[in-house]
Amino acid sequence: MIKYKLILKIILFSTILLIFGCADEQAPKTCKTCKDANLSTEELFAQLKTSHGVPSLAGLIWQNGTMQELGVTGLRSVDSTEEVTIDDLWHLGSITKSITATLTARLIEQNVLSWETTLSDVFSPAIMNIPQKYRHTTVRQLLTHHAGLMSDITKVSGWGDYFHDNQEITIQRLELTKSLLTESTGSVGKFSYTNSGYVVLASMLEHLTGTPWEQLITNEVFIPLEMYDAGFGAPDSGYNYSQPYGHLSKSGIFSVAPMDKFSDNPPVMGPAGTIHMSLSSLLKFTNAHLLGANGDENYLSSSSFEELHQPYGNSGYAMGWYVDSSNNLSHMGTNTMWYAKVGFNTKSQLIVISLTNIGGSKGDDATDDLTNILMKRNQ
Repeated sequence: MIKYKLILKIILFSTILLIFGCADEQAPKTCKTCKDANLSTEELFAQLKTSHGVPSLAGLIWQNGTMQELGVTGLRSVDSTEEVTIDDLWHLGSITKSITATLTARLIEQNVLSWETTLSDVFSPAIMNIPQKYRHTTVRQLLTHHAGLMSDITKVSGWGDYFHDNQEITIQRLELTKSLLTESTGSVGKFSYTNSGYVVLASMLEHLTGTPWEQLITNEVFIPLEMYDAGFGAPDSGYNYSQPYGHLSKSGIFSVAPMDKFSDNPPVMGPAGTIHMSLSSLLKFTNAHLLGANGDENYLSSSSFEELHQPYGNSGYAMGWYVDSSNNLSHMGTNTMWYAKVGFNTKSQLIVISLTNIGGSKGDDATDDLTNILMKRNQ
């Protein structure tokens, strides 16, 4: 046990935890080890889990308001015999971005700010000395990765200290925002995917409302959409293996307990990617966007959903969503220990979700395979 913990610590310290959140641009893959058309949902999930060597797998396909397939299989941890359940919680990584963007739309409808509110509109010189080139950076640019901020947030000065910081979270985010604005060297107006913009945006919301992002997102997203099991960081219900554990895949598979300080990125990065929730809660959130895009959801106005789903410039990126030429909206997320993918199409009224509790290529391939097979089986 001591040797195992030592090995895990070495891996954790040598692995900088970062939520990548980039588009999955690989060509669609098909399962090479199963005849998926002839399998039941249960058999399909089990074979995919085995063929990809992942601890567990969960997912669904939903169309026209009806569940087509729903499955979950595997273990919460490779060190336990506890099996995953349909109600278990999964880390979403950068899918969090669409949730933070949705919160922003809610606050805009409450006249707290606008899509064109700038950093200098929010932060006075007495609070923050904003570099000249970022003073007129807008909420829209921050949410669409056009703010010119550093692409790798872990390169900011003192990043490792945030894993141990016990200051109030709003103070941490304000300090991180100051560092990001001071140290970034990107071009404002040019697309560059980053976690940084969402942290800066959240600091703006916190300053305008006097409320931490965690509470804002709970009040304005989780509760109205009845996502009552949603939370932050690695899932945990207070006892060993009460929820799925994340896993690292490097010279073997290692589970990472939620109480470990390095089981997720530090809370300061929450707005860009530390939310967890159940499969059903993620479906509720995605369905609200699907319905809203068709004018059938009262949670936000149609114009707000249109803003959230409209790609900025020629980037193909909206606010927390990649949008392709067929109007498929999608995103993925990973903190290197989990993998999550979600997508929907407003015309076909389709939602697909794929989740696993391991990062790296194993998690990517398994969720990609599951997504493509579910869509193929339900054409």
